Amino acid sequence: MRRGFFRLTRNPSGEWASRRIAARRLARKRKCRIRPEKLVKYLLNLQHPKGAAKAKFFLAGGFSREKPEVLEAALIRHYQENEPTELFEDQFRETRIVIDAPMLVPDGRLPMVRTVWRIPLGEQISEFVTAHPLD
Repeated sequence: MRRGFFRLTRNPSGEWASRRIAARRLARKRKCRIRPEKLVKYLLNLQHPKGAAKAKFFLAGGFSREKPEVLEAALIRHYQENEPTELFEDQFRETRIVIDAPMLVPDGRLPMVRTVWRIPLGEQISEFVTAHPLD
């Protein structure tokens, strides 16, 4: 368990332990946003100190800096079509959503990818945080 975080788990019937989280889970299916700079300056930037390895992965899969909207669409589809692997609240009481699932990339492969999203306190729109390969 992460220090300063509260892990939320499923109860035996498969429902999330918190009704508030269940409501947010439904809300996330409808609305999410990805800041354009997260794509071009981070996930598709081979020069970024923390994002270079991620950029290598995404560029090798057929995504490009010239068409970041293709990566954006793939990330949104990954988020909306897959169940969360983990949900937790951070020290700021923002809900964090982690999704580990296959993502269809332009070259036709389905690599396992982890995406992380957050729902700021008091908002109904999930915001993209990061993505990286799990393979």
